[in-house]
Amino acid sequence: MPSRREQQMLVRMWVRVAPLLPARTPNPKGGRPWADDQACFAGIVFALRNAVRWNHLPPPFPSGVTCGRRHRDWTAAGVWDRVWQLVLAELAAARRLDTSELFLDATFAEDRAGGLATAGRGAGCGVKIEAVTDRTGIPIGVATDAAGVSETVLGPAALACIPAAVYVPFGTPVMADRACDSGPLRQHLADEGFRLVARHRKGRVKPPTADGRTLRRLTRRRVVERTFAWLHSFRRMVTRFEKRVEHYDGFVHLACAFICLNRLVKWPLVLQP
Repeated sequence: MPSRREQQMLVRMWVRVAPLLPARTPNPKGGRPWADDQACFAGIVFALRNAVRWNHLPPPFPSGVTCGRRHRDWTAAGVWDRVWQLVLAELAAARRLDTSELFLDATFAEDRAGGLATAGRGAGCGVKIEAVTDRTGIPIGVATDAAGVSETVLGPAALACIPAAVYVPFGTPVMADRACDSGPLRQHLADEGFRLVARHRKGRVKPPTADGRTLRRLTRRRVVERTFAWLHSFRRMVTRFEKRVEHYDGFVHLACAFICLNRLVKWPLVLQP
């Protein structure tokens, strides 16, 4: 059974999710009544936190087939992405985001469903989750793909997912690891208003673009590692069971929404003068 705090977080999240749910048209032929949306949402969150398959949901929740269908429909309607952006907008309005520096990194998840095969790799190659966080570790952008995809591809995709409600000053430094050291990527991010800070690859031929004073910022990259620890506390992030990629992405967005909501609860929405 979930703890009292988890139940409170579930209720707080449901208050934000309920207005975003798509309208349901009744079947003119009748049929069985629909299962309660809030109970299905609780079953989806239980599957997210405990990494259980749909057919293993315990009896207090609706059937796993019903919860799986609701997750499919609500993911297609963009509910999870919108609720994540909603909580981010609340954090931004409360001035709880620090975008003076951004941190970019990737983590991996086991893939038991396939569907993310890349060149030279078969099904089950794994999932790479690229995330960008603010200076306090709040995820503000995320992108997923197969494990073999380079971070030079996923990095810009994650930065492009930052919602308009999150203000990022022009020229904001983006801390990344050595895997992002690429001349075209540095130029692309510079054109988008970012400044990539990453150590150079070994054997680099071109002249260095960063000195020791700039690279000292990388000592704070533990922030994004802590974010991945928060993300992996939702056990569904560690192992992918979904056959369709967008269903796994929906779980990722919902987990990021809970991380943001947890920060909002710790520091309530109070506008500072």
